[in-house]
This record gives sequence, structure tokens and C-alpha cells, in this order.
Amino acid sequence: MKDLLDNLKENNQDYEFYPTTQKMVDIIKENVNLQHSYILDIGAGNGNFFTKLNLSCTKFAIEKSQILIDAMPSDIIVIGSDFHEQTLFDKNRIDYIFCNPPYSQFKDWMLKIIKETNCNNVIMIVPSRWKDDEFLMELVKKRQFDYKVIGNDDFLDGERQARAYVDIIVFSRKERYIEKYGYGMMPYSFVDFFNEDFAMNFTEEKEQELNDRIKDATENEIVPANNFVETMVNLYNLEMEQLINSYKAIIKLSGKILKDIGVDKIKLTNSLWEKINKLKREYWQHLLDKTDKITDRLITKTRQNLFSNLTMSGKNDINFTAGNIYSVIIWIIKNANKSYNEQLLHMFDICITPENIKNYKSNQKVFETEENRWGHGAGTKAFKNQKDINKVVLDYRIITTKRNYYNPKEDGIVADWQIICNNLLGHKNFGDIKFFKNGNCHIKFNVDFAKAFNIQASLLKGWIKDKRQAKEEFAMDISDDDLHFNNFQVNKNNFLLLE
Repeated sequence: MKDLLDNLKENNQDYEFYPTTQKMVDIIKENVNLQHSYILDIGAGNGNFFTKLNLSCTKFAIEKSQILIDAMPSDIIVIGSDFHEQTLFDKNRIDYIFCNPPYSQFKDWMLKIIKETNCNNVIMIVPSRWKDDEFLMELVKKRQFDYKVIGNDDFLDGERQARAYVDIIVFSRKERYIEKYGYGMMPYSFVDFFNEDFAMNFTEEKEQELNDRIKDATENEIVPANNFVETMVNLYNLEMEQLINSYKAIIKLSGKILKDIGVDKIKLTNSLWEKINKLKREYWQHLLDKTDKITDRLITKTRQNLFSNLTMSGKNDINFTAGNIYSVIIWIIKNANKSYNEQLLHMFDICITPENIKNYKSNQKVFETEENRWGHGAGTKAFKNQKDINKVVLDYRIITTKRNYYNPKEDGIVADWQIICNNLLGHKNFGDIKFFKNGNCHIKFNVDFAKAFNIQASLLKGWIKDKRQAKEEFAMDISDDDLHFNNFQVNKNNFLLLE
């Protein structure tokens, strides 16, 4: 922890990072059932709250420090960076918000969370004097929250010590989605925002100016910016500004005129809600389309898993800001690199059958087999305990079955092997594959791919300590030239979007 804190201070990223203590987390677990919940940690630090929570849950985070984001476990999905650049009324699929904010700003953080969130359960750790703020207490009441202080503690025994005496508070309320009045399933918090925050001073000249700026930026690509990310964000901000101000102009009209032209406040609020979400979805999708340098290296299933996790909270839940873009890209890179290894091991493991493998030279173990009695593999041999198989290599010629692949379609199977080969050797020529009506796939690996594939799988499984050990152990001839490969990994410093 000391090294991490020193690193934060040296890089001016110490935004009052005081990790939540285990005692605080235990108090929360004793009073709130967070198992299998969708949880957003605002000001998440290095993800220590989720680590100490140690529950099966879906984890989202907002965190400003890139150093702390890099230190987070890969299963935490970062959906925002600078808290003050985020909106919370559009975070639609969160069961609980947790926040242990910077205590010099705790009132501002509490006000923003209570005011904007449509989440009905908020857990906060803040200085005990929070109840002395009349405006905050009035807002809690206005947003229909009940609250309960479930514990108190300090940081005297914390990983980073401080004298602050804090309350652990649970705010809760009933569901606040408006449905019966014609809003669909729009969160009430957005209606509150619409009613409270809209001014009425948008002129025709201002509207024309924005139209001209957007047209000029789109057609001539001259949005003021230093790189692709800034260009996208600036253009998005122009369009969002025009959208918001257009609705402000409509609200400026008298109620009679609005009624005469068939427009009411309910329809107008709903329309703005949908258009804001649509605009964010479009920009995020365009941005994610640019990550093909990463995703083209993923086989079918791992690519689907990566983006299903990212969009689990909905792309329209993440504000389109430069900080958020960088955080999302870092998350994609971190999880993609993990996926490159996992998918290689998956493809290796589905090939392990008694007919397909040869033992290491030092491995004299005889693995127990049994006869398959069911399905396409009936009559063939299988290992009795597949998990016990170790220190083996795949032969150059193997037989697999379609049902073991993530994508059992023939073109999908070929594409997945091509991706694994490309990640290892920089080309897609893994060998030849023939498909049979019984579901079998007969594969003849090219020699260079078979060697690299076996070596990398053995490294990832810990069967060998380095590539050179393969020369001693493998039941195939390995030369020094066969060791000159690396499984593809993307680096945040050389990825196109971050340059």
C-alpha cells in the first residue's frame, strides 16, 4: 500500500484515497444482502471494497486515478472517470451504489448522488456531521429516501490512517420508475432533472451557430482536438448541446401554444430522455467499432463475453467523455489480454483426448481412460479424469468434435483456429481441417503452428518455466527458431486510440 500511495502522490493522483476498512465492509455485509447484485462503487480506488466484500456480484466503478484503475482486478468494469463529469440518472441497471468519498468534498458528492441517482439503494461512508447540513437533509426527503446509520468507525487502524469519524449509512426508497403516467419506464430522477434544471434562454442565432459548427465539423473534420478521442468528444458535446438547447427553446413556448400543437410535458420529457440515450449509444458504438485491432484477435465466444460485460450496464449508461473513453479502452485492453490466454487454453483443452496427445519425455504417467457411450463419440476412448492430464503435447494430426467449440459452425471453427494462429505467429495458416457428418473435425496442423501452440499452452499451464524447456521435454523436434514467437498482447501505450 505504501508504494501505491507514493506513486499516487508522485503523479498528483492522490484524490484523498483512504481505502474502506475490512471492519466497515463487514458491517455492510451484516446489514445488506449484496450477493448477486449489480453494484456501482463511486470513487472506487483500486477496487479494494469489492475485494474485501468477496461476494459474487457484478462490479462497476467510477474512478479518476489512472494508477488506481490499472491496479483494479480485471472483473471490475470502469464506466466513468471524473465523478463530476458523470450523470447518474442514466445509470439504469444498478442495484446498489456504494461511495466512500473524499471527505473534503463529501457534501458535494452526497448531493450529486442523492439528487441524480435513480438507484433505490445507496450505501455511503461519510463524516458523522453530514446530518447537520439542512439542504442535504431536505434533498434526501425530497428524493423520498429513508436512511439508517448501520455503524460507525474511523481510520485509525486502516491501511491509510486518518482521524475521521464516519457513519456508515444505507439510503433506500421504493421503486421510482414512472409508468402509469405515460413515461414508459423512465426513471423519476430524470423527470426531476428536467423539471429543475432547464433554463429558457435559447435564441435562433445560437441554434444556427450550433448547426453550422456541427455541419462544419462533420463535413470537413475540423473539430478542434489533438487526437481522435478529443475529436469524437468535441463533436458529441456539440450535438448534445444542440439537443438540450433545442428542448429548452420548446419549453420557452407558452403552455397554450404547446397544447395547440399537440405537445405536452410528458411527451417532451420522454422524447428528450430517448434522444439523449440514442446519441450516447451511437457515439459509443462508433468508438467501440474502432477497437477492431483488439477484438479481431478474439475468438467468437470471448469476443461476445467481452462486450456483453462492457454493455451489461448499457452503453447509454456511460457518459461520453475523454476520461471515460480512456477508462473503457483500458478495461477492454486489460480483459482482452486476459482473454487471449484463456481462449488459447480453451482451444488446447478441447483437443486433449487419448488419441491426440503425447507425453513429455519426463512424464511416464499412464492416464486412466474409459469408453465413451453416448453421442457422436460413442465407442471412442476418453480420459476418466480430464483435469488430471498434465505435461502432454498435441500431435500434428488430431480429431476433435464440433460440439466442443464455442461456435460449432464450420466457418466459425476455422475462423477461431485462424485467430489463435494469428495471435501466435502473425499469420492465419494453422493447417487443414476436414469436417464429417458424424460431427468430427480432422485437423492437420502446420508444423510451426503446432510447436508454438503447444509451447504457449504449456507455459500458461505452468508445465514448463520457459520456452527453452520445450526443447528438452517435447516429443517433437524444437529448434531455437521455433522459440521466436509471442502470444499477442495489446499495450495501452501503442494502441491507436491512445496515441
